[in-house]
Amino acid sequence: MLPEGGLQKGELNMASYIRKEIVLQDGKKGVVSIAATDNGWFEVMALRTDGTEIQSDRVASMDEAKREFDKYVKKHTGKPIGKYADLMDAFTRAKEYAFEKIASEQDGGTCNFDSVILFLPRWDVMRVMNAASAAGVNCRPATVWGKKAFMIAAPPVGQANRRTVFVESMRESLTRDGYDTGMWYQMD
Repeated sequence: MLPEGGLQKGELNMASYIRKEIVLQDGKKGVVSIAATDNGWFEVMALRTDGTEIQSDRVASMDEAKREFDKYVKKHTGKPIGKYADLMDAFTRAKEYAFEKIASEQDGGTCNFDSVILFLPRWDVMRVMNAASAAGVNCRPATVWGKKAFMIAAPPVGQANRRTVFVESMRESLTRDGYDTGMWYQMD
């Protein structure tokens, strides 16, 4: 826990700082972070964006801080609702379909960074990221051809043909579910 009266000025070493923005269970935005203190401890905190503390702990090692960080993210991240819950379900279906499609696929060919591009104009970035995370999908915001989009990468299923088939299958599934998708093909 934080010491009585909170941290004193200069007590955090920002060089050892990890931060993740999340959507809280009440639907509002928050932050989970790790910071190293000058006295060698690590502070793990969950905060609202206005700075109000939700939970904090002080631990002795970075490994312990990372474990607590992961617990905080899981504990304080809310389940997607509305269209974001629908997107989470679509991500889950797409991932399951892609795993089925690569079951017998060989991994020959060129190494690549192939990814699905998902166009979601006017959607909240953090809520899309939350839906992807809840579905176990690797997703990041991007601007593609001048449009707000999200790039969805394959999990570690291979580095060549298996990766391509995986993301093409995810795209096929997401398109079937009515989402505007594209492909990003890039050789390594």
